[in-house]
Parts: sequence; C-alpha cells; structure tokens
Amino acid sequence: MKSLYHHYNGYVIRKPVFSYDILFMQNGETLNLDEVITKLLKDNLFLSAIYWSSPELFST
Repeated sequence: MKSLYHHYNGYVIRKPVFSYDILFMQNGETLNLDEVITKLLKDNLFLSAIYWSSPELFST
C-alpha cells in the first residue's frame, strides 16, 4: 500500500502572534477583558488574523 505521508528533511515552527499573555498583567492578574477586546478590535493585524482563520467570524 502506498504511504499517504511524505517525509521531508526540514520542519516549520509556528509561533502565534497573539499569545494568551495579552490577557494578564505582569503580576498575573487578569486585565479587564472589555479593554483588551476593544484594543484588539482596533488592531489591523488582529483583524487580518481573524479573517484568515475564520471569514465567517470576521463578517459578524
């Protein structure tokens, strides 16, 4: 049977641009989520990320 997988001699590491760390202060307390969301919705990079990950979510 032919293999469905191909092995390559390299790899890719994916690091999210928006980490969950943006939700916390340095002392570990949670930031005001309304303020975090408001700030993110003004960020074009964040909006592009939402569009590419879920056009349906972006359109709502």
